[in-house]
Amino acid sequence: MRSLGLPKEFVVFDMEWTAWEGSMERGWSGPDEYREIYDIGAVHVHGEDIEVVTTFRKLVTLEIVPALPAYSTNLTGITQEHLDGHGIPFSEMVSAFKQFAGDLSIYCWGIDGERLAENCELKNVANPFPASQFHNMREVFKKYGVPADDYMSSTIVEYFGQRNEHTAHQGLDDALNIVTAVRLLAEKSTS
Repeated sequence: MRSLGLPKEFVVFDMEWTAWEGSMERGWSGPDEYREIYDIGAVHVHGEDIEVVTTFRKLVTLEIVPALPAYSTNLTGITQEHLDGHGIPFSEMVSAFKQFAGDLSIYCWGIDGERLAENCELKNVANPFPASQFHNMREVFKKYGVPADDYMSSTIVEYFGQRNEHTAHQGLDDALNIVTAVRLLAEKSTS
């Protein structure tokens, strides 16, 4: 299997942040619309064979948005009760994620690294991740002719004729879906 130019070991991550009906189209410019992270999932991947080494998932309590918007719950299935019962403060999540990822290259489907930095600034939390540690996984797919901008992290396996076996719009499941797609791309590029 081909490693697609990926590092020997790397991390794939995905996050969910608060959203309201139409907030994406508005660029979160409505009153009190913040992209506050409430779910993060990550996968430590062995790059030679695109195998999962270990996983990471944290729900994050909200500090700025008073309650998880119904739109977010409908999209992800995560409720305010989940956050209240299982969430940790954002600062603890950042520390735990840094411990998980260390100095490995971190790949996401688009701009999740920017959103993590944005939340650190919004909440006055020191960001332990240099911007150079984050990479856009879409670019890897585009390099091999995949129209990655036409897909989301939860749908990219459809390009390969597969069905997403994970829950769409949950951090860990979307990260796992990306890893599955990377494996499919590596298999396709060697055939």
